[in-house]
This record gives sequence, structure tokens and C-alpha cells, in this order.
Amino acid sequence: MQGPRRFQDFADSLQGISPNVLSSRIKKLLELDVIKTQQYSVHPPRNEYALSEKGEDLGDVIAGLRDWGIKHTRDE
Repeated sequence: MQGPRRFQDFADSLQGISPNVLSSRIKKLLELDVIKTQQYSVHPPRNEYALSEKGEDLGDVIAGLRDWGIKHTRDE
């Protein structure tokens, strides 16, 4: 994730996900401290989300999985 994202950014990039499911997943990522939130509007209350330090640490893990997939799923 590059920079803060808003709920609608996630909804637009995850076509077909219901707002309830997306809200639930965001809530879980917040509970696990993978992302952090900052309110950008009070009326109505709206938040933006960014990776926490813990979330940023996942970058190496995700890159490793990507590299493994590229190496082991190529047509030979």
C-alpha cells in the first residue's frame, strides 16, 4: 500500500466485495495493528487508513511469496 487510502479506494479496487465485508476486514486489520487510521472528516466521520509499522514489515513477506510464485508457477 502506498500512502493513506480511504474506504472508497478499497471498495473500488476490490470489485464485488460488500461494504459489510470490507468494513469487517478493515476492523480486523486495525485490531491486529496491521493498519492504522486517522480521521479526516468529522461530519460525517470519515477515516483514512495506512500501514502501521507492523504492516510495513509484511512487505518482505509478501515479496517473498510473490517471488516464490513466479519461480514455481512459470510454464516450462
